Amino acid sequence: MYSTCNTTIQIRYIVHRKKKEMGVEILIPDKDETFKKLQIAGDFTNWEIEPMRKVSQSTKIAGFNCWQFIITNEMAEKYCNKESPDETMIHFKFIGDDGNWFTSD
Repeated sequence: MYSTCNTTIQIRYIVHRKKKEMGVEILIPDKDETFKKLQIAGDFTNWEIEPMRKVSQSTKIAGFNCWQFIITNEMAEKYCNKESPDETMIHFKFIGDDGNWFTSD
């Protein structure tokens, strides 16, 4: 059971040059290989549960394997609240193997 996750997630703005897309990448480290699968739901998915992708080698935080989800601009524009012309607020929770929803501290 996970009510919160005692780890720091990383959120960063990314640009995919080949696809000419921009988006936001959410990374959560999995130091102890806690999850067999990890899912995410948020306003950018209209609170529908979506799988996260396990990444290693090229994408790590402090040397640990991570789980990744990319929010495309299209997703953000369709579902997220604009705080101002230059700022969009996103809300989300993770869903663990046991089906429990949790947030990061």
